Amino acid sequence: MTPDAVHRWAAARRVDILTREHGNSLRVGARKPLGSRGYGPGFSGALRAGAGMWAHRGPGVRFQSYSGAGGGYWLYAYHEPSLRALLLHWGDLLDFHGWPREPAAFVDRARAEMVPPGSALYGLVADAYGDRFNPGRSDVHDGMGVLPTLLLDVYAEQHGEPDPSFVYFAAAGIPLPPRYAQWAPPEACARPGQGMRS
Repeated sequence: MTPDAVHRWAAARRVDILTREHGNSLRVGARKPLGSRGYGPGFSGALRAGAGMWAHRGPGVRFQSYSGAGGGYWLYAYHEPSLRALLLHWGDLLDFHGWPREPAAFVDRARAEMVPPGSALYGLVADAYGDRFNPGRSDVHDGMGVLPTLLLDVYAEQHGEPDPSFVYFAAAGIPLPPRYAQWAPPEACARPGQGMRS
């Protein structure tokens, strides 16, 4: 693996995040069957969630909302035909791990459970979000022959902000690169020299 290839990945990842997330978080379809967005607490948060549903409605699009920490709201949008097809394709994997094959139940489970990076289920959930450059996907980091934490480190170095997937690494107890200490609790980060680069 060359450093140039890792830097090209970081550039492609950035473009993907900017086009697939932010204002497009709830825009779902064949290439991105599932999306989610958080809204602040109170009445204005509920109104913004309602506006999000109105703006992204369409054939086959369904919504599920959840109360979040601190009184906020999370809105999940999914394109039911596309998500159903993805779940049908990965049915054996879902069955093996005890995950549901039905779209609404899958959204509930994906919302409630953080799947560890590198696992087959992580790749499936990333596919549901249309997240094909996610550094926690084994087909991404194994395909490039690098540790996923190297990808996190290069992304932050190149763009001055964390790769959004770092929360899954931290939740799974995978040490984050030292530069992530500004965005994550220090205990979640590796000490310098702990082999973060490959």
